[in-house]
Amino acid sequence: VAVSSVEKLGEVLKRQCGTSKDFWFGTVVSSEHQELASKLPGLHVGPFWAAEAFTHCYASLSADPDADFAALTNRYGLGQRSKKPGRKCGAPGMIYLLLNQSGFSKLYKYNMELAAAPKAKVAKASKGDAKKALGKRSKARRAS
Repeated sequence: VAVSSVEKLGEVLKRQCGTSKDFWFGTVVSSEHQELASKLPGLHVGPFWAAEAFTHCYASLSADPDADFAALTNRYGLGQRSKKPGRKCGAPGMIYLLLNQSGFSKLYKYNMELAAAPKAKVAKASKGDAKKALGKRSKARRAS
């Protein structure tokens, strides 16, 4: 869905998601919505294809997608991204917003399951334990 400005993307996000972090911002070097639409089926978002995880894509033209992306993520957060992308557009293009309008996205559910899964605990040795272990090794060397 074409959106008239980058600011409108933020409004769409706020209207559709509220305070939820169930969204994905991205950039693409293209000024054609059709080209973005053709790239979406091959776009990965986390472990899923974009079309598999989200139901809707909103996009706006941008003279500086990198700066607009930074402004949007500073204001609304990274959504379902685990970190900021390393690559930069470096040219005029588009900012896109992926949303799911039928409940939570597949990516959001996946991330919530990961967060809820018990993590294996590794007991950290205290300084006292380390000194005891060193002392036992020293005594064993002296005894041999």
